[in-house]
Amino acid sequence: MLVSGLVFMGTAPFVADYIVLAAGLVGLVLALVTRDELIRSWPSRLLLLALVLVSITIPFVYHSVADLLPLAAFAPLLLVPGIAALLRRSPEWLSPYAFAMACLAGAIAACLVGLAEYAAIEGARAGAGNNPIHYGGITTMLGFMALTGIVAGRSPIRLIFLLGPLAGLVAALLSGSRGPLLAWFALGIVAVPFIIWWNRRDRLVLAALAIALAAAIAVVMLSSDNRAVALLGPIAGNGSSISLASGGLPPETNGVQGLIAQAPLVQAIQQQDVARLAMLHAAWEAFKSSPIVGIGFGQIMPFAKAVNPDVDLGTLENLHSDIGNFAAMAGLLGVIAYGLVMLTPLSLLVPAAARSNRPLVLGSLMLVVGYGVLGLTNAMFGVLPQTMLFVLLLGYLMALQRNQATLS
Repeated sequence: MLVSGLVFMGTAPFVADYIVLAAGLVGLVLALVTRDELIRSWPSRLLLLALVLVSITIPFVYHSVADLLPLAAFAPLLLVPGIAALLRRSPEWLSPYAFAMACLAGAIAACLVGLAEYAAIEGARAGAGNNPIHYGGITTMLGFMALTGIVAGRSPIRLIFLLGPLAGLVAALLSGSRGPLLAWFALGIVAVPFIIWWNRRDRLVLAALAIALAAAIAVVMLSSDNRAVALLGPIAGNGSSISLASGGLPPETNGVQGLIAQAPLVQAIQQQDVARLAMLHAAWEAFKSSPIVGIGFGQIMPFAKAVNPDVDLGTLENLHSDIGNFAAMAGLLGVIAYGLVMLTPLSLLVPAAARSNRPLVLGSLMLVVGYGVLGLTNAMFGVLPQTMLFVLLLGYLMALQRNQATLS
C-alpha cells in the first residue's frame, strides 16, 4: 500500500489510488470488527464531523445527482483509520526512514519521468500521465514529506532526504504551474527552521542543507526560459500596474472584496489567468447568495458562468480552489468542514508526547501547509490522486502517533 501510494503516486496516480482505496477498505473493516481505538480517535471524529456538515446541506441544495458528488469525494477520508489500522500491524513500515525513503523514491521517480516527458515534447508542460498541476503538487508533497527522515535520528544516511524537495522543485517547474511552485516555497519556509533548530549542533546536516538550498537556487535561476521568474514574478511584485480584467472582482478599495482584489496573489492570478480569478469571484458571489448551506455542487459552474458572462470557463468542472468549492457548494458549513479536515493532522500533536516525535511534528506541518497552499489555486479534495495521497499520509501519521502512545 505504501509503496504503491507513495512511490507510484507521481507517475501512475490512478493505479496507486485503487490500491490505496482497496487497502483502506480492508483496514476499515478490520478496525470496525476489532473495535480498534483508532475509530474513536479525534482525527476520525473530526473527519466524520466534516462529512456530516457537508451532508446537512444536501437537502437544502439538491437539484440533481451532481449535488451528491461532494459526499462521494469526501467518503475516502473515512478510510484514514483503516490505513492507520493496517500500518499499526506492520510496525516495520512505521520507521520514519522506511516511510521517508518511499516518499523520496516517489519524488525522484516523478521528477525523472517528468524530465523525460519534458525532453520528448520539447519543453511543453510535463504531467507524467497526469494533469500538470496535479503532477507538480503531488511530487512537491512527496518531496517534502521525505524530510521526515532527516529529523528521525543521527544516521548520516538521512542527508539523502534533502533530495526530496529538490526533486519536488524540478517537478513544479516542469509542470509550469504556479500553485506547486508557490507551495514549494511555503513548505520550505516552514521546514527549514525546524531542520536547522533540531540539527543546530550537527555541522554535517547544516552544511548539507546549505548545499541543498544553493542547488535549489541554481535550479530556479537556470530553469528553462526563466519559467520560475515568469510564474512567481507577478506574485513578488506589488501589482500596481495591473488593471482588473473583465469578469474579475470589482475594483472596490474597501471591504472584503477590496482586500481580496488588492492581494498580490490575486493580482498575479488576475494578470495571468482571468478564468481563475473569475472562479474566485463566483465563489464569493455564491457564498453571499447562500451563506449558510451554499448553492450545491451541481449549481457551481452554471452560477460561475452566469456571473462572469465575458469570461470563457470552457468545460471546467469546479472552481479550482478548495476554499472556493467548499464555500460555494456548502456555505459556512462547508468552510467549517474544510477547516476541520485541514486541522486534522494538527490534532495528532495535541498529546505532549506526540510533540516530542520530530517526524510526526514535521510531517503534520508539511501536510497542512502543503495542502493548504496547493488548495488555493487547485482542487485537492475531490480529485482522486490528491485525495488518496492525503488519506495515505494522514493514515501513516495517525498510525505513527498511536504506536508511540502505545509504546509509552
